[in-house]
Amino acid sequence: MKKLYENIENIEIRGDISELSEMVKTIDISMQNVADISDRLTVSLCKYSASNKGKQYGKVINTAIKLRDLLCDASLELNGLQKQIVKYQNKIYMYEDMSSRAQSPNQYLVTKRRISTESGIVKFEKNEMIMVNSTLKNYSEKVKHYIHVVKEKKEAIGNIWRDRQYKDFSEFIDSLIIEIHNGFKVYDEYTLLLDNKIKELS
Repeated sequence: MKKLYENIENIEIRGDISELSEMVKTIDISMQNVADISDRLTVSLCKYSASNKGKQYGKVINTAIKLRDLLCDASLELNGLQKQIVKYQNKIYMYEDMSSRAQSPNQYLVTKRRISTESGIVKFEKNEMIMVNSTLKNYSEKVKHYIHVVKEKKEAIGNIWRDRQYKDFSEFIDSLIIEIHNGFKVYDEYTLLLDNKIKELS
């Protein structure tokens, strides 16, 4: 994973620090949502891993776990950056006798859930296929929305964050988006397979 930043107090920006702060807070919330949704997806998929031994499903499970872990770690790091920027903003406001404009940072709210693979309880038949198919498609739709927001804000931040640390930040975000899109490809392949399997069973 790319490095996120070095020292926020060395930051060089064009305009008001609050512009940067608000956009980074929006990215933080979006990435926490992506991490949480990815965690929920992983838990849901893993329920069937013991009863579905298909090679393609194994690939989906491995992708989900890897992506979940990556996004939880990355969202925690982004949240830390967000807190540093808000802290720096509040310090500036204090020096400029503008303490009334001070803000509170977003708190980190993502928690990894326990994964269960109890094959004796959970089967993988037509109804489960339909549910997994729908879950994967809904996941991709929701995450694409959040990623659109993240990309939009990242580009806008580039107009006001002028020192070389922006490059680290931008590459960090880009590397995450690449991994997410790679995950989409695996999920899309599997939903196509499920579409055909469900038709056969109907």
